[in-house]
Amino acid sequence: MNASVANAGPVLPPGMVMTVAAVTGLERDGSGFVHVRLEADAFAHAQPSGAAPVFKLFIPQEKGAHPPLPSFDAKYLPSWGDQKPPTVRSYTAVGFTPGSTVVAFTAVDRGAEHWWLDRCAVGDQLGFIGFRHEVVVPPSVSTVVAVGDVSAFGAVAALSRQDRDDVNVHAVLPTGSQWPEGLSMQRPQRVSTVAAGSTGFPRGSWADISGTAAVTESDCVLWLGGELAAVAALHADAVAAGLDPSRIFTQPYWRKGRTRDEFDGEMSILYQGALAAGEDISDRVTATRIELSAALCTSNTEEGQY
Repeated sequence: MNASVANAGPVLPPGMVMTVAAVTGLERDGSGFVHVRLEADAFAHAQPSGAAPVFKLFIPQEKGAHPPLPSFDAKYLPSWGDQKPPTVRSYTAVGFTPGSTVVAFTAVDRGAEHWWLDRCAVGDQLGFIGFRHEVVVPPSVSTVVAVGDVSAFGAVAALSRQDRDDVNVHAVLPTGSQWPEGLSMQRPQRVSTVAAGSTGFPRGSWADISGTAAVTESDCVLWLGGELAAVAALHADAVAAGLDPSRIFTQPYWRKGRTRDEFDGEMSILYQGALAAGEDISDRVTATRIELSAALCTSNTEEGQY
């Protein structure tokens, strides 16, 4: 599948690509998830440095429109110029193989009015930039503890594919949740279920989670994905208990009390403020702190969106 590559502004970091991709697969399973397949020649040049790599999609506001791609300033802030800004969403690649021209991801099937995937079809084109936030397990560590709500199940499946045979993934998931049918072959071998809190994220402190997974702060990597405030709370608890922040990977997919567009706009403002303050937003630990700080902002609605 041929795709045009845009890269106005500074050169992207090694292993990252920005391109236009075609939707070549879109399937809803019976467990409430949507599985999407994207293809682009440029994907063959993507070189993720670890498991569960994250990417962004640039989704045209009008169905069938050609997706715009941004230019970047010297600090990697995007600019759309005269183009109509698209909807921007972050997802985690499920099982990407370096050199492949295919990227697949899984999303919760919201089935809601105006949801972008409800107006998407095979043959449509989307803008793409990735990868980032890959999970790299230090040589001295052999266990990844992955805690997430249903919005994170695709990423948890991706985490189960580790380059090292000695790395085990222990998933802690909410009781009563259904694993995606389309990812049955990528369910982690070790799964514990615990009661969920009000947002559907597994309830419990880091002491509870580490006890369930039988790990200590010195012998694990922690991955957190789901609702922002729940992710931020468990991150803070783990850091307070002595887990090195560099060993914690976070992916806040949504925010209770925010629409997805409001949530993304809030993140953009936080990043711009951090850049103005001279912070290095390319540093993953710094980026995590910036994103989780959004949990301190006041919500204005009762429901959030994946």
